[in-house]
Amino acid sequence: MNLRSREPLPFKESLDLQILALSPRNQEIIRKRIGYNAPSLTLQAIGNEYGMTRERIRQIDFAFARAAKSEKWPAHLDKVLHDMLDDLGRPFEPHEALTLPWMRGSAPILSSLSYILEHICDSSLRVLQLQPSRPGVIAPITADDWSQLLLDANAVLEGVMGGRENYCKKTLIAWLPSDRKVLGNDLWDVVTSKAIWLNRNGHRHLLSLSHQLKPTIRGIIAALDTPAHLQEITGMAEEVLGEPLSPSSVHALLTNHAIPLGHSIYGNESHIHVSPATRSRIIDIAENAVIKAHDRQWHVTEFIPLIKEGVPDLNIDKYVLDHVLHGSRRLVSGKRFSWRLKEAGSERLEIIPVATQILTDAGSPLSLHELCRRISLVRGINAEQSITILPPLIRIDRGVIGLIGRDA
Repeated sequence: MNLRSREPLPFKESLDLQILALSPRNQEIIRKRIGYNAPSLTLQAIGNEYGMTRERIRQIDFAFARAAKSEKWPAHLDKVLHDMLDDLGRPFEPHEALTLPWMRGSAPILSSLSYILEHICDSSLRVLQLQPSRPGVIAPITADDWSQLLLDANAVLEGVMGGRENYCKKTLIAWLPSDRKVLGNDLWDVVTSKAIWLNRNGHRHLLSLSHQLKPTIRGIIAALDTPAHLQEITGMAEEVLGEPLSPSSVHALLTNHAIPLGHSIYGNESHIHVSPATRSRIIDIAENAVIKAHDRQWHVTEFIPLIKEGVPDLNIDKYVLDHVLHGSRRLVSGKRFSWRLKEAGSERLEIIPVATQILTDAGSPLSLHELCRRISLVRGINAEQSITILPPLIRIDRGVIGLIGRDA
């Protein structure tokens, strides 16, 4: 039977004629294999039913697919389904294709579409369940590629956390290649199916793609219009997650995912109102100061008078300055507002050990003023605070500091 001598008959008739060219037994085998009006069976399951080896069933399957590929109807099937996909602009359920003239009467064999598209048409289309809550749809992507696309889409949305819903969705769809844009709505629905949202000023902001504290906190910080207190941020997280939270657990995350802008106040980069040119000037001033005292550790407040002198119109506090200095290539933070040259090491010099060594070397008690002066030679001291006297330091007299066990 030469099916190539005529235009393709309707889909069901074409498939039926292709199958009828086989022996009666092989007709049954192929119907079971392709899922003709029933779920498709595996090679092993069919072999067990007919008392044949898996390899023999594979050979029958392969011979049928090879013969079908030489006919016109598989290419025509691929074309009409692609045309419908283009017209609808979205994946569609197999039964929707029954509206096409060439597909009418094919309802009993729609279950075979998945096999035919992959093994006979060699099509880029597949019948896939893109969303768990929906039946399978005809889509221009394989199961493996869909899984990878979901992972990549997660990464794209991670980059716009805190953004408004419309902006995030437009960003995701714009990222898709032209031949995948029809998947945009399904991709968005799946990736954001477990998302956490924050309602602010009439808009939904994407905070997290999962019900977890860390990405939620990152999203809240990104969505802040103005800096917020730890308690306020904790309250936002409790609202969207629907569970009580410990402020200490939130604080631990803010340390790495937010910018400190005051005591228990946190924000994001948009709250730092310092131009790139001014940042560069600030860093130059701080680097030059540290270079002149190579082995010395500096407290960030010590830079403020130098910066005010170099940038007279700038009003900057220690929190913003500390953040700006993280842009330096030559300085390294020792945490808690301390800075030194990278080549000098990044280990923070704590005040008590430094003071203890100074008093040990002095061999006798020192006035608080003299002790602070000597400490300032090796590390910066926060001018806004006084030194807290803790063991092994002890206050010998008013304004005099010594060592426990030696001086008292």
